[in-house]
Amino acid sequence: MVVSLVLGAVAAISAQAPTSVPPLLDGLLRAHASWRLLDPVRHPVGDYTVADLVELKHWPPWTVGDFDRDGRSDVAAVIVTDGPDGPRYGVAAVHARRPGRPQWIVPLASRPYLAAAIYERTDVVVAAHCLECDTNTWYRWNGRAYEALLYATGETVVFGEARSGPTPQLFDRAGRRARPIATLAPCSDGRVRRVGGRPGVRWYLVEVAGATRTRGWVPAHRLTEAIDCAG
Repeated sequence: MVVSLVLGAVAAISAQAPTSVPPLLDGLLRAHASWRLLDPVRHPVGDYTVADLVELKHWPPWTVGDFDRDGRSDVAAVIVTDGPDGPRYGVAAVHARRPGRPQWIVPLASRPYLAAAIYERTDVVVAAHCLECDTNTWYRWNGRAYEALLYATGETVVFGEARSGPTPQLFDRAGRRARPIATLAPCSDGRVRRVGGRPGVRWYLVEVAGATRTRGWVPAHRLTEAIDCAG
């Protein structure tokens, strides 16, 4: 499951006059002298230039949102370090409640990242390695760490896929002893009523509208994104 980045019109900011670094992020960088913010001139990210990122509304290389949902603004940014084998890229957040402490969304590695973005869901961070693709993953804070593809209570989820995979089902409980109680049409949707399981083994209690309203559990690996059902 992935996120497709929708490209926008020309941004109001310019590459020659970048936005000031937020104090939270500035403090994090001062505490880690070898860390740098993404600079496409020094750290290549494919063929993208600063001017390209400005035009596509993905510059500067940080974003602000309430990622831990405590009512205060946090910051997520693309961080780069230089090493003997070349630059290493990662995406880290710093929370207002723990200034100076990085919370890694994507740990430092050789794969270039060029944006930390938020869209409709302001507590979700998209770690973007490309801007014209549908292979970027989104992350949400689970109270201890950033977890990929973590849905929240009240969100809509999509079951199965249109042309592949087994027929989606709802189960009577979460876990290995779960028994199927309903079969769903591929690409139908439901609303999350409870989040269960743990990272890597996540389950959701969902409610599906229809002739009769149905509730049941579904494992995370049986969910997909709406974009995967398009067409």
